[in-house]
This record gives sequence, structure tokens and C-alpha cells, in this order.
Amino acid sequence: MAPPTLELRRRVERWVGSCLDLPSLERLRDEAEALNDEIRRINRGHLGPLTPQPPIDVDALCGQWRAARVASGDD
Repeated sequence: MAPPTLELRRRVERWVGSCLDLPSLERLRDEAEALNDEIRRINRGHLGPLTPQPPIDVDALCGQWRAARVASGDD
């Protein structure tokens, strides 16, 4: 079992790779904020090796989500 810091990093990478497929902007924002809460909690604690996992830039992802919708004609 990997330390919590590394598990979180993997979860964030997987989520960012699939978040543009979420059905709504509200869901994307909610999930990103939940992950950011977890990132902050783990970065504050000493739960394994340090990981330079910054919080997710929610606004940037929302812009990418919107752009993907426009490009696919789902706007």
C-alpha cells in the first residue's frame, strides 16, 4: 500500500485526465473542490513522503470544460 500522499497524487492525476467528460460544470467544480480539500489536508499533515501536489486550478479546468463543450457542439 502506497503512502497517502502518493495515493492522492495518483487520484488527482486520474481525475484530471477524465474530468472534462463530467456531465456538468457544477459537478466538475464540486469534485475539484473536494479534491482540493483533501490535498490541503494531506499537505498539512505528515502522512508519508512529501508530495508537491498543488491544489487544482478549478477556474482553469472550468474553462477547459467549457471549451471542450463548444468544440464538440454540446454547448
